[in-house]
Amino acid sequence: RWQRKNLRTNPDGSTGVDLNRNYAAHWGEAGTSTHPSDDTYGGPGPFSEPETQALKAFLSTRSNIKTMASYHSYGELVLYPWSYTEEPLSDGPALAAFKAMGQKLAGFTGYTVEQSSELYPSSGDTCDWAWDSRRVFCFTFELTPKGYGGGGFYPGAGAIQPTVSKNVPAILYLIEMAADPLQAGRANPS
Repeated sequence: RWQRKNLRTNPDGSTGVDLNRNYAAHWGEAGTSTHPSDDTYGGPGPFSEPETQALKAFLSTRSNIKTMASYHSYGELVLYPWSYTEEPLSDGPALAAFKAMGQKLAGFTGYTVEQSSELYPSSGDTCDWAWDSRRVFCFTFELTPKGYGGGGFYPGAGAIQPTVSKNVPAILYLIEMAADPLQAGRANPS
């Protein structure tokens, strides 16, 4: 419990690297700590961890992957890049697609859609890297509950079934969009 990071043993004896701050997209900038004992420690360098290396290797051999999801807890949010900055994506058609898909995903889940940095800034983020390096339309889902009062990181077994039920249609929609994610922005320009 309460282990946000992986199980790497750090030089100072603390445990773990926050994997969602270990990617090469603006690694080590906003919202990331350089102190190994901190919860937001991004590691000694980008892709220093076997978990992030594995995802990088997986995507590098599969150029056909166009959509992706990263699941986290908690907050009931659907987040899209950028996380490292408050600036929106400069690619207008992609931004329109992210927003339209985000609205659709939020419709399935009942979550709120927003640019990731609206929650808080974090650099070295999974979805920032997936978009920046591979042009993969990646969404971070902050799952149930909405707040700490609903159980926070540990909402209990009763949250599993309703959370899965809301998120299965959302991920199936994201899979359907994989052939041409930009179609979402063309169909629903914002």
